[in-house]
Amino acid sequence: SRHITLFNRISRVYDLFFNYQVKGYGDIITRNRGHLGDPGNGPVLDLGCGTGAFAASLKSAGFDVLGLDGAYRMALRASRRGIVAVNGNAVQALPFRDKSSETVAAAGVAHGLA
Repeated sequence: SRHITLFNRISRVYDLFFNYQVKGYGDIITRNRGHLGDPGNGPVLDLGCGTGAFAASLKSAGFDVLGLDGAYRMALRASRRGIVAVNGNAVQALPFRDKSSETVAAAGVAHGLA
């Protein structure tokens, strides 16, 4: 799709904002910690993980995180940052076994579903 092509092209530029995004997500996680449950309950699946900023923030808060992104280069950048991230299409099928995560998050992916 054109969104996948776009995000593959801009992955390097998008990655420039990683630290800023981690700080912002970290602040949100800190303020809403009581709503997130116990990190020991199981992995969080971060759909549309991009370069891994939200996943990294969750990981810093003690959560086990799996990332999925339709753009190969985005998932690769997240993987290079220590996030377990794979390339895949959440609309067609998840490349994980059933019930492999306790929680699913999709921080900022609606724009890519059009």
